[in-house]
Amino acid sequence: MNKDTKTYFNTTNQSSEYVKKRVAKNKTQEEIVLGIFKEHEKLSASQVFSMYPKRVPLTSIRRAISNLKFIDKLEKLDQTRIGIYDAPEHLFKLSEK
Repeated sequence: MNKDTKTYFNTTNQSSEYVKKRVAKNKTQEEIVLGIFKEHEKLSASQVFSMYPKRVPLTSIRRAISNLKFIDKLEKLDQTRIGIYDAPEHLFKLSEK
């Protein structure tokens, strides 16, 4: 089954050219996040955020993880850890599918 996911949500009604650029950038973010997971057994969004090579919003990391989970590249674990905002976050790992 081929799952498509949106890498950019045009909630502010931007031009198609702007959306194209954001989609390309966000796909790159997902590739970077996936690469970080390939080097570690399991991680939370905050952990990925702390390892990410550039400064990006934590919400961008969460979006990338959600999208990678949706296309079966990552699995959500039952385990949690306390994140950077002192709230529990689920851990994720590379999918075995």
